Formats: sequence, structure tokens, C-alpha cells
Amino acid sequence: MAELVNKMIISVLHGLSMMVAGPPGIGKSDAAYQAAERIRKGGSFNIGGTLVPDGQGGLTRVGGKKVTLKPQPVTLIIMHLVTYDPTDIGGIPCTVVRDGVTVAEFVPHGELLKLINAKELTMVFLDDLGQANNSVQAAAMQLV
Repeated sequence: MAELVNKMIISVLHGLSMMVAGPPGIGKSDAAYQAAERIRKGGSFNIGGTLVPDGQGGLTRVGGKKVTLKPQPVTLIIMHLVTYDPTDIGGIPCTVVRDGVTVAEFVPHGELLKLINAKELTMVFLDDLGQANNSVQAAAMQLV
């Protein structure tokens, strides 16, 4: 779990997306909560390298890189996509008049509005992406 949390932190701080796949209950969401908390608190951790037996029944890391984080605010948004409609992600369709011409627009709301208005580092965890219906998956991929 620690390696996953570390990789999530690195991905978030570098503006990268990552996909974590696995069966329900293995701690994917918990890893996201832990990553956000570690970013808030700051601190140091090692990433990369190789884990080798330490001769005492445990493992020790050889190589890799030490990463030090300064504490910073971060918002974690977990979107449980199996409960979503495509408009929850893409906005509510409506028509507006601009310069005398009627045009279609999508008005953001909910989690999308939080993302648009974010003033600090924001992590988005698309939970159960593979179990969501196809139209929700398509809308969610626009966020990635």
C-alpha cells in the first residue's frame, strides 16, 4: 500500500493521471485518502529502487530516491461513478442567447463545479470507472 500511496503523490504533484485497478476492497480509495493526507502533512519518503531481504525476515530498499514534500493544501474529490449520470460530469445541457444567437451550453454543477473553481491542488479519484455505464465512462474520460 505504501508504494501505491507514494506513486499517487508523485503523480498528483506532477499533474499526471494514473489508473489503479483491482477488485473491490483492496484499498484503492483508502490509498487516495492516505496520499491526500501525506501531501497535507508533508514529510519524506523513498520511491523506486529494489526491495531485497534484509537477513532478518524483513525487506530493505536498495537504490531509489528520497522525496521530501512541503506541507500544502489539497482537496480530494472521490467520484463514485456507478451512481453518476453523464450530466453529473459534463454539466446540465441548456440553451442561452449570445449576441442574438441561441446556442447550447452545459452548465457545470456538483463535483465538476468544484473542479472548475478549485483554488488549490485537487486530486480526483474516479471510483469504479469500469463498472459505470458507458456514457458515464465516456464523460469521465474527458476529465482524464
